[in-house]
Amino acid sequence: MSRFVFRAQAALEVRRRRHDQAQRTLAAAELSVRAAREALASAEQRLRDDLTRATTAEAEAADATILGWYRNWLSGRRREIAKCGKTLEAREGQARHARSDAVRAHRELKSLERLRERARCAFLVGERRAEQKALDSLGTLQHARRANEAKEEL
Repeated sequence: MSRFVFRAQAALEVRRRRHDQAQRTLAAAELSVRAAREALASAEQRLRDDLTRATTAEAEAADATILGWYRNWLSGRRREIAKCGKTLEAREGQARHARSDAVRAHRELKSLERLRERARCAFLVGERRAEQKALDSLGTLQHARRANEAKEEL
């Protein structure tokens, strides 16, 4: 019995490597999205804390310079939140792109794997047919030999 050789094996290996790379890229992108979300949540929490402190300072009727400082400080926190929001949007865009690449790579890999499986099945069917043909030929020869031996005995 001969060995099955898939002629497009090199292309299959390339697609497997591309699929693996796409999965790694997707995981890194999702990790960066998670980190950006955490940074945004942290910045929003800091703003809420600072707002509470500013409200307390305003209620205590503190010095005008302190109130101005808090106002500027809160403006900086809001800019930080806006920056974190933009970073998150950019990372989510990268993650969407990585996800579409991963889906495409998976689809391409599966199509070539299905092709390989169909070729392997066709090979096995051909091998079984050749084996059956050889067995049929052997049976025919044995039958013919036995028939000749039976004629010679008569």
